[in-house]
Amino acid sequence: MEILKQPQYAPVKVEHQVMIIYAATNRYLADVPVEEIKDFEKGLYEFMDTHYPEVGKAIKSTGKLEPETEEQLKAAILKFKSTRIKG
Repeated sequence: MEILKQPQYAPVKVEHQVMIIYAATNRYLADVPVEEIKDFEKGLYEFMDTHYPEVGKAIKSTGKLEPETEEQLKAAILKFKSTRIKG
């Protein structure tokens, strides 16, 4: 599974791992071609850090995905997907 691969010496932040695993397990990546997963993942992290930093902060501070944070994450993923240019 592409989302579980991490570059050596460049670990993915825990909050980012939660975000991408959530997206994958809830089928938000179902329509993303395998060869585009890494770009999607990188773009999602940048989008979340820029537009929804409170989501990452909440995950990091609580150590879990609270219902309110989950709702924000869902909305953010959908927003991110709507802004991606389809190839």
